[in-house]
Amino acid sequence: MGFDQVVLCGMPMDDRPHYWDEGRQPWKACETFRPAWQALAPEYRARMRSMSGWTREMLGGVGE
Repeated sequence: MGFDQVVLCGMPMDDRPHYWDEGRQPWKACETFRPAWQALAPEYRARMRSMSGWTREMLGGVGE
């Protein structure tokens, strides 16, 4: 799409319950998605930041 930088919002990829989950159960499926995030090419990772959760720990937050 041609963007230089991307900020991820609403994609923490941790086991917190999703906001729509009335039963407030941990989202264990996050673990199946993490390898794909970890395999991102360095040139993508360098241009991405996240607002919260595991993706913020991995990619860094805005202004970090």
